[in-house]
This record gives sequence, structure tokens and C-alpha cells, in this order.
Amino acid sequence: MSRYTDVDALKKTIDKEIFRHDTIDHVFQIIDDAPSIEIIRCGECKYWRAYETWSVCELWTGDPYEAATTNADDFCSYGEREGE
Repeated sequence: MSRYTDVDALKKTIDKEIFRHDTIDHVFQIIDDAPSIEIIRCGECKYWRAYETWSVCELWTGDPYEAATTNADDFCSYGEREGE
């Protein structure tokens, strides 16, 4: 199973917990160069619509009455950030 890590938070924790020296700088460079993916939450996606009592992803049908119900903090592999 894949794990997604907040790299900036990880680096802050390492920096706070370990005495800073060349080895840590090298580790930070390895982390920065590591492959990563951007996760776009439903609430940030151009296909997501929030109504008074429910929210949906309109990607699948284009019809909010037939779309998938989602929450703002859900995500999927088809997300596209609003405005892009």
C-alpha cells in the first residue's frame, strides 16, 4: 500500500530533533529529489460542487443529481485544481 507523506512537515521534525550537519543536509536533498505526487482534495477540485446539505463530484456525469457524493477532504486520481 502506498503512503503519502507531508515532506515539509517531515523535514521540520528532522531539523528540530537532530543536530544539523552535512549528513542531514544530504538527507534533505534526497527527500527533495524523491518522486512525489500532488494530491488535490475534492474541495480544491474544479469538478467538486458544494450545495447547502451535500457536495458532489460532477466529473463522472456532468449532472449533479447523478454525480458521486464526496467530502471536501476526499481525493481521487482524477482531481484537477480549480483554475488550472
